[in-house]
Amino acid sequence: MYLYGHFWIQPSDGSLWDYIQHEQPDKEKCVENVLQVAHQNHAKVYGVLGIDLGSGAWTGDNVIAYTQRAAQDASVLQPIIHQLDQYHYDGLVNDIEAGDDQNPAAFTAYNTNLSKMLHSENPQFLLGTTLIAKTTDLSTTWQNWQGLVAGAVDFVVIMALDHDTLYSYPTPIVDTGWLQQIYSYVQKFPQLAVEWELPTYCRIWKLHAGWSSQTCEYPEAAKLVHDLQHGIGGRTIDDRSQALDNPYIHYTDNHGTESYLYYETLPGLMNQAKVIQSLEGNQCLYLSFWDDDTGEPQKLWPSLNQQDSIKLC
Repeated sequence: MYLYGHFWIQPSDGSLWDYIQHEQPDKEKCVENVLQVAHQNHAKVYGVLGIDLGSGAWTGDNVIAYTQRAAQDASVLQPIIHQLDQYHYDGLVNDIEAGDDQNPAAFTAYNTNLSKMLHSENPQFLLGTTLIAKTTDLSTTWQNWQGLVAGAVDFVVIMALDHDTLYSYPTPIVDTGWLQQIYSYVQKFPQLAVEWELPTYCRIWKLHAGWSSQTCEYPEAAKLVHDLQHGIGGRTIDDRSQALDNPYIHYTDNHGTESYLYYETLPGLMNQAKVIQSLEGNQCLYLSFWDDDTGEPQKLWPSLNQQDSIKLC
């Protein structure tokens, strides 16, 4: 399992956020409890490295400066290794989502240095890194996938989500056509060990002098669809919430505002997993889901485990 909390990097000096020092003992206790329960159930726990890019936090320039320092001086990464040892994590996943398009070598060197330190600590420890999904070399050039092939990481997590952020109008968060394009690009790097990450959250688009969107959670989406189908909360224009690919509902809300809800249903997620499996052939799949805190469809994992046409690793 992947666990956030202990590895929030402070890029100014490379230190890690300390819940106790910042008077957040409840959060520290929560993370430690999850870690303990996971290990008691013989699960491997990977700490997720992240930098807070939220409003009022760090900026992309801060991230770039940090990775450039870590690329040149591996000692910048020592707090990460110390934290891993202190809490007995089993590996790391690097979730740095900003970089310098003019200097992609820095991101590669940063991962390489971290990988060497991690493997020196314990050869069994693995380092993964998240990759923003792309279909050509020209996208997200600061993440040079070819550079990562040469031993910089042990595996990658391809974030096959947020496709709609490339557009200024209602668009699916992920769709099978895009998954096929990503897979075709991945074939350029056969040495990459790949895990696919799919979304279980939703997006609501509204038309106010142009389209804008906000993220919502699966329970909220399910309730909205249920209400609209029962004449509550607005008027349905086009209901495609049962579609296997690109499920959505087009409606006007109670204020008369034209709106779209795109969300990932259980049948839709199963269909996406089957598409990836068909592309991978007989290879088993590494799958993960980003649910943005409040839970994917409850029957998702049992359904995946019971589906004969999907072979999980």
